[in-house]
Amino acid sequence: MKQRHGSVIVSAMEGTRPLLVELQALTSPTVFGFPRRTANGVDYNRLTLLMAVIEKRAGLPLSSQDAYLNVVRRN
Repeated sequence: MKQRHGSVIVSAMEGTRPLLVELQALTSPTVFGFPRRTANGVDYNRLTLLMAVIEKRAGLPLSSQDAYLNVVRRN
């Protein structure tokens, strides 16, 4: 299988039904004063919360990064 950076397939449950979900993420230094956040397939507020937790717990400086997240459900 080809290695892909910024993409992962996870297994999730919806009730009793297992799902395969692909998460595609990209961050890039912002060129404007206010970083852009884009979420597709997931709530925007969930993205900002996850980024805040990652910044706090992992020490990654995400507040100056543009962030893009795409969630794709696989059947």
